[in-house]
Amino acid sequence: MPNRELERRIINAFVKAQEKISGIEWKIVQWPDHNPNANKEIDAIAFCDSAKIAIEHMSIDAIENQRGEESIFSEDFGGLEKELSGRLLFSLRLTFDYKYRGDMKSKKWNKIIDKVRLNLKNWILSDVANLPDTKKWFHPKELPFGVYISKDSTRHGNITLSRSINEEDLSMHDETIRCLKRHSDKLFKYKNQHYETILLVESSDIALMNPVVAKSIITRAADQDALHGINRIWYADTSGNAEIYFSTINPYGKMEIELTFIKSS
Repeated sequence: MPNRELERRIINAFVKAQEKISGIEWKIVQWPDHNPNANKEIDAIAFCDSAKIAIEHMSIDAIENQRGEESIFSEDFGGLEKELSGRLLFSLRLTFDYKYRGDMKSKKWNKIIDKVRLNLKNWILSDVANLPDTKKWFHPKELPFGVYISKDSTRHGNITLSRSINEEDLSMHDETIRCLKRHSDKLFKYKNQHYETILLVESSDIALMNPVVAKSIITRAADQDALHGINRIWYADTSGNAEIYFSTINPYGKMEIELTFIKSS
């Protein structure tokens, strides 16, 4: 069953983001799928000036069989994330190589993981703390794997550690495309009634999904004519503790980040 409270929070944040971009008031007038008698209905209808807008929310996290080795990653680095949360004077997202353990067997890895965690912690508190705001890959000599850093000094205290997605996992992509088509089908009748139709693709786990991978999957979905009911697609990253990051996704064009983030209410 969908999380109605989360859906509303994301859609309301999205509406506020659009108002910030356009300077025009959006008003949600109906939540069709929240009606107890609803059958395959969309999530929200909004008015903006003279435009009618149909909004559908889709959670990548709700798709089954996508957690893979995330429990192992959490055992390796989840404790460090909790330890550093709230201690930094900047917002930090670190994404590790998908195969961050390399070819090491568990027995060998378990002998070095404590040292790896300590080296990572020291590197964050010293080297990363002194870096300017950045978004790029680093390969610290203290660590046996590469790390993608996203640092933002305008926001404090939030840290997220994750493993990058396995972009070759086509079974996950195929299931996501099937899910995209189901949501597109729900929007199609509104598109035929001259509504602007918007799909919000949301994920809270950047180890499983990110805007670049989402664009790749959505382009495949467009090639398979699975997006026939959708005018616009936005990706909603809810991995931050109190922030939602929205990105526009154009299947055949450059992905433009129109709004870097908006505080969730």
